[in-house]
Amino acid sequence: MRCGTGNPAVRRQAVAERVGCIRHCCLRSCPPLSLTVINPRMTDAPLSLDFPPTPTEDWHDRLRRDLGDDFADTLTWQPLEGIDLRAFYRRADTDALPHVQKGVSGRAMRQSGPAANDWTIAQRLPLDAPDLADRINAACTGGAGRIVVTAAGTDASADLSAALRTALDTAAHHDTDVHLDGGADAWAVIAQSDLGADTPLTYADPHLLRAMRHVPAEAELPAPLHRPAHPIMVDARLPHNAGLPMADELALALGSWSQALATQGAEAFSGGLPHRVLVAVDTSYFLEIAKLRALRLLLPQVAQAYAEMHDTAPVLSPSDVTLYAETSPRSHTLFDPHANLLRAATQSASAVIGGVEQLTVQPFRRDEHDEAANADRLARNTQLILKHEAHLHRVADPAAGAYYLEQATDRLAEAAWSRFQQIEDTGGLPNWADDFLQTRVRITREERRMRIATRTDVLVGTNHYPDPDTPVTPQATPSASPAQQHFHHQPPAWVQPLSLSAGYDALRLRVQQLEPRPTALIAPVGTPSMRSARATFARNIVGCLGLRLIEPLGYDSIDDAIDALHEHTPDVVVWCADDDTLAALLDQAPTDTVDAITIAAAPPKAVPNAQAVDLLLHRGAPTLQRLRQLADALGA
Repeated sequence: MRCGTGNPAVRRQAVAERVGCIRHCCLRSCPPLSLTVINPRMTDAPLSLDFPPTPTEDWHDRLRRDLGDDFADTLTWQPLEGIDLRAFYRRADTDALPHVQKGVSGRAMRQSGPAANDWTIAQRLPLDAPDLADRINAACTGGAGRIVVTAAGTDASADLSAALRTALDTAAHHDTDVHLDGGADAWAVIAQSDLGADTPLTYADPHLLRAMRHVPAEAELPAPLHRPAHPIMVDARLPHNAGLPMADELALALGSWSQALATQGAEAFSGGLPHRVLVAVDTSYFLEIAKLRALRLLLPQVAQAYAEMHDTAPVLSPSDVTLYAETSPRSHTLFDPHANLLRAATQSASAVIGGVEQLTVQPFRRDEHDEAANADRLARNTQLILKHEAHLHRVADPAAGAYYLEQATDRLAEAAWSRFQQIEDTGGLPNWADDFLQTRVRITREERRMRIATRTDVLVGTNHYPDPDTPVTPQATPSASPAQQHFHHQPPAWVQPLSLSAGYDALRLRVQQLEPRPTALIAPVGTPSMRSARATFARNIVGCLGLRLIEPLGYDSIDDAIDALHEHTPDVVVWCADDDTLAALLDQAPTDTVDAITIAAAPPKAVPNAQAVDLLLHRGAPTLQRLRQLADALGA
């Protein structure tokens, strides 16, 4: 069969006939399909000519028929990031955006050498690692272009000054830069070291540390940090780690940037200093891309104001902004740590598409383990795959032109700029109202925790799809951090890094200490479709505590289920059945011969006698609260 026509309808019919022929002859005797292109439109014009665009009003009419006149409200997403977004946008929506009209996209948004979107692979290592030199050598020979040593989580009793000198000397052999991370702990380490102002070491500026009370407001800078002019590095991870919305996160980054420019004065614009912003990137894929692009639009506006103040020419464009990113630990989980590899891949892709110049991937485990070298290697390989296999470094600003991303970029930039103006109106970060910032942090932290506690948001391996058979040994907490010892200051609870999995992790660690390990019988009875659905639902909740699960395919009768209960004598039994079978089962289930916590995977209306069960699992139930009740009942 040959198709020698330029008529699209005929071409489509020919392909359909060919598909039908394949189905009938099972690939035995039909000759190969050959398409002879006669119509030049097949090669010279885009395929979209055969598919004219659907007018926006037609989409709206269809949505009104399906969802009603208030479809716009129904389809509006309101994430916890200070903005809202519609379900879809059209070209007309995007063309009107200010940065699109100015042509700020592509190389105007991101310019970096011969490879348009290239970035430096950074390796994060703990400063107190006993094999620090070996791990730096492995990182430098394994693809890392910069070493990030962190003092966070270290013990003040360790000789961190010597460790920092070791890091600098080892990295120097590979001609590799070193960045000292760890916020206030990094300050303390520098204060205790004999480093000079010319030491090739980068660090974050202190303004956000003071504003968010990680150090006392009156804390003095250690002498080595008093450099006459040095590249500003704003650490915008602090508001992110505290749980603030993206709009506030960007606004505080701008406030810190403004404070640093004001501190350095005209020297900040001398010699083309490569000022940088360090950003945390989490798993909200598209919004994280938009956040990085919005930051590129906003930072030059702040720099422009200071340049005019000092009578210098504009020194910064969006493509000149240097962004460093680090995958966020906020969504890292203690249990089922290999799921963190998947989260890191998503975070890394967001960072790279958002156009960062440097990326640090957090190791996938944060418990005591002997796989540190493997975790380092996987952190590097996540980036190496994105670069050398996905080739994400080849295209400048890959997000340019995507209607949804351009809208998200504009909305985040607008919301962040409005918040930044509020900060400036109060006199900048030092004078910003403490109680206002605390209130914002507390409200957002509680909302994020509640979404995880009710499974509105999913953390795979923690509140959904758990692996109950992965025990962990939590990392020991140091008796005193370097910052606590040096500054005699304990940061308030509201600025401590937020861990979304902390509530589930704490419960599971309690249950993990029980001996012997508690067992739970997931008992499906009755109608196969309903029992299977409810058993899967129950398994994904009860498994979050790390119980040993007994999971039969199902029982054909109530008597078989009760026999299994006597056979296994579990600590917990979860009845999973249709409503009618469940009612009969609860009437017949023994309560005097089997001492098991009884749970029903069913809504309250299916269990009129609430005394027949200890717990109910159903959609809308507060998952974390139910698990806490179960852990208490088990004696954990």
